[in-house]
Amino acid sequence: MKALLIVVLFMVWPCLGLFSQEPVMGYADYKSYLKTKGLSEDAFEQFLHELSRDPDLYNGLWRNVMQQAGGTRWELLRDVNIRFKTFQAKEDLPSSLGMSYNFSFDYTDFSGKGRRQRVQCVGLAARGNVAFISGHNPNDFLETHLSYSWSAIFGGTVGTPGDTSVYEHLNRLEDSLVMFSDMSNDTVQQLLAQFNRYLKLSPQYYYRLHPRLGFETDQTFSRMQYVTGLSVGLGAKVWNPESGLRWLNVPDYPFALIRRILGTDRRFTLYGNTIPVVRAGVSYVVPVEHLEREQVTGELSSFPRLEGEAGFKTFLGNIRDDKLFFSAAYRYYQQISPHPALKKSGLATHHYVVASLETVSGFFVSYAGGKLPLDSRYDQVYSMGFSYNIN
Repeated sequence: MKALLIVVLFMVWPCLGLFSQEPVMGYADYKSYLKTKGLSEDAFEQFLHELSRDPDLYNGLWRNVMQQAGGTRWELLRDVNIRFKTFQAKEDLPSSLGMSYNFSFDYTDFSGKGRRQRVQCVGLAARGNVAFISGHNPNDFLETHLSYSWSAIFGGTVGTPGDTSVYEHLNRLEDSLVMFSDMSNDTVQQLLAQFNRYLKLSPQYYYRLHPRLGFETDQTFSRMQYVTGLSVGLGAKVWNPESGLRWLNVPDYPFALIRRILGTDRRFTLYGNTIPVVRAGVSYVVPVEHLEREQVTGELSSFPRLEGEAGFKTFLGNIRDDKLFFSAAYRYYQQISPHPALKKSGLATHHYVVASLETVSGFFVSYAGGKLPLDSRYDQVYSMGFSYNIN
């Protein structure tokens, strides 16, 4: 770990020097300087060891690089979201330092108008989990996909088609509101209440067709496979807080109770705009390297696979100047007509669930359980760290 920290320091600090006129101190400079202050070499090494186990160190280094970097050559990196973290598996693995990453770069074209919109998107996406000691990675699965998607979106509009009276009334209320400088005025509050009553979006629904070509591997590239597939995604948003459709958001029931207890909401309120999104599809997998599968069946043959995924995120409350959210995701993979030996060994079915509490500022704690397609065993992992969304 100490060696890794030294590598990071020597990679990042010179990079920062490219954007600064100030001289940059290196590892040897700091070591010599601290010796003049009476710090022993053993104490310095221990300090580095402890510092290297702090995920916030790597968040800070990465943040400084991106804040000081400029120009178009860095733009692609701004689509990368990184979480540096420490994680502890429930099994015999020690706690370890690592990171998860999520990169998504899309070119999107919108068409249509009114209550119906069509969206076409071509993109490159990558996500995964990397441990600084590869043998300690409990979620050793990296995905990279080149994809195209076609989506249709319905609803999410104000009023009824062809009826302009709602917009005219909203414009009149807006014209009245701009005449006031004191927003606490009783008249202003009445106007705002009227504005909110008229500004009610209709429920919004969407579906998406998503063909893709991908590559899946572990972080050492000792298990690799190519994937082609087609999936369908479904989602819904109920924007009107008074709509009865919000009661269909079953996963939000316990969190509505928590928000009521915490005082976030004055009454038991379900959020219709947090209804889970789901995706289901089928893919064809071509293994390149996978020793476990080859040992079990005596060959490394291609196979079809069913896939499913669901995601949910909801608001919990405010913590001083920050906001706290809960999010959860579930992923399922099932090989179609697997070899009996694969089914018996557990290599034909994989499922994975993750739940986390996270703040807007980036701090998070999470739990993950299950195994992903290239995992050979079931793990339960507890993580804590900071996420940095470069955008």
